[in-house]
Amino acid sequence: MTRNSKPIVSSLETEYAVADGINAERSPADVCREIACRMRSFVPTMRAASQGYFTANGSRVYVDSGHLEIASPECGGAPEELIAYRRAGDALLAKAIAGSGLVAWRNTVCPDGGATWGTHENVMIYRPPERLARPLLAFLATRCIWAGAGGLDWRNPGIRFALSPRTLFFSRALSGRSPSTRALISLRENHHAVGVYRLHVTCRDTLHADLAEYLAIGVTRLVVRLADLGFGIDHVLADPMAAVQQSASDVSCCRTLTLESGKTATAIDVQRRYLDLIRQHYDVLPDWGEQVANRLEWVLDALEADPAMLAGRIDWATRKALFDRRLEEEDGELIDEIAGCLRSGTPTLAPLSDPWFRSVFPGTSRRRLMRRFGKRNLMHFQALREYLITLDREITRVGTAALETVLNVDRQFVTTPDVEKGIYEAPSTTRARARGRAIRQFEDDPGSRADWSSVRLTHQILNLPDPVATDGKWVAS
Repeated sequence: MTRNSKPIVSSLETEYAVADGINAERSPADVCREIACRMRSFVPTMRAASQGYFTANGSRVYVDSGHLEIASPECGGAPEELIAYRRAGDALLAKAIAGSGLVAWRNTVCPDGGATWGTHENVMIYRPPERLARPLLAFLATRCIWAGAGGLDWRNPGIRFALSPRTLFFSRALSGRSPSTRALISLRENHHAVGVYRLHVTCRDTLHADLAEYLAIGVTRLVVRLADLGFGIDHVLADPMAAVQQSASDVSCCRTLTLESGKTATAIDVQRRYLDLIRQHYDVLPDWGEQVANRLEWVLDALEADPAMLAGRIDWATRKALFDRRLEEEDGELIDEIAGCLRSGTPTLAPLSDPWFRSVFPGTSRRRLMRRFGKRNLMHFQALREYLITLDREITRVGTAALETVLNVDRQFVTTPDVEKGIYEAPSTTRARARGRAIRQFEDDPGSRADWSSVRLTHQILNLPDPVATDGKWVAS
């Protein structure tokens, strides 16, 4: 089988922030362990060779640096397949915490900016990932215009919406070998397959709207495959990280970015160039590629005409509609004026005795703010900001249907039965099928251990070195 004809195999790693809603003193790591233990009661599992465990659908559940993480099984079918398995992780988690007082959130940012939780992408490639970085950076830096989760810009002391608040915390294009650096692409080595490499992209939001998630999976797979084959676009960004910051905060999607050539282009322009690239090379792409391209074009046209048209279709436009609905009741000029004073950081005078002002407005002139706006307006400003922060977190809470019920998020690609089936059954398109079958058959073997490329029993090993092989070979251990 040639490289061009092989399926594009990819998977997602979804991070969850957790807490005990009854006992706030418990550590996140302790809550993670309890949730992971609860999840095991719903599905056949097998202990992982490193940490955590694998489930019968081929996915892995584990605790990583104080948060819960669910790595989906490898999927090689159309984008809808991976959407179903990503959401199967949500559904299994929701079953585990229902009625327990435990809480989990996906795709959120800690109020102090100390931590973020989102999704990492893995795509199977045939060349070392560092060789794909240059043709991919412009794509990754600007795709948040349709793949951003949206929400309050928590770095800003005022009230400002961002297309992807989490992306604003990324500071590097490439992370070298360190898993802790916030970078667009991680160059960590892949020891889970033979003869191929893994592209590990960390700058992805966990999405909720079907169309947004469909594009995030489908377009990314197509662009990565073309980069792996040596195809790229001529729109190379002069400063990819500056473009990330601008694209993630530009709700108009119309501000221009500087290219390496000295010319300028908007994020929409850059994404259109990748769309053109996809259309030029349908012959080396899967048969679902044309449908993905057509849907991307529709979204880009809508962004150019009026992003509000996409409420209910992509995440950030949906959440912004809710954000704007709340702000319609407010004095926008007053809010902007207060926010401007907080950003300007005027010289501090003698602080007021009120501890509320010392905590809310540190490093600013509290007396001057009081004289200019009055305590009532300042307290209302802070209450509004806290409301929007709470709203952000509640929308991302696992086990709720906030986006669907509040703003009628469109569901057109994946059904509830698809997701429910994905909890218990592995994909039929990759080695996850053989892994899942072995887990169901041998979960009670006391010596059993699983990892991505093998399943080990007391006296046998199932080798799974090829991600696209749906069956493996048992050998004596």
